[in-house]
Amino acid sequence: MEDFDHHESISRPEMSEAAAKTVSKFELIIISYGHAHGPLTLLEPGTVEQLTFSVRDIKNPPAKLRKTHTGLSSHLRKEVMANRGAAARLSLILEAVRKKMGEMQLARRGVDISADSPSSSAAPSTLVVGIMCERGKHRSVTFAEELS
Repeated sequence: MEDFDHHESISRPEMSEAAAKTVSKFELIIISYGHAHGPLTLLEPGTVEQLTFSVRDIKNPPAKLRKTHTGLSSHLRKEVMANRGAAARLSLILEAVRKKMGEMQLARRGVDISADSPSSSAAPSTLVVGIMCERGKHRSVTFAEELS
C-alpha cells in the first residue's frame, strides 16, 4: 500500500507555512465482515469515507481447510488467492482504495474534485474499506490481510 504520510520525514521548519497547513494525516481502516451478520455500519457515518467490496463470488477454500483455519492462516490465504479471479479482484480493490485516498488528499487540500465535494476543513481524513464474504471468516479476512 502506498505511504500517504510520506511528508512526515520532512521537519516542519523545512516546510513553507502554507504547505504545513495542507499536511494532514490519513487513516485507512480495513474491516472484514460477513453478509450473514448484516451490513457494515459505521459509528460516525458523516465523518469518514467508505468503500465496500463483496468477495462472495470468489470460490471458498475446501471445507476441511475452512474448519481448521481462518483468513489469518497463510495456508488458507494461499488457497483463496489461487482461485481464478482472486488476484484480479485484489488489484481492482487496491486501485479503488488508491483512487479514493487520492481524492481525499485533494479534498483536504481544497481542490474541488466534484460539485458536491466538501470543503477542505470538513473533508474526511479516514477511509473505511469493508470487505464482505458470506460469514466473514475466510475470503473477506484473506482479502483484508492481503490489502494490509
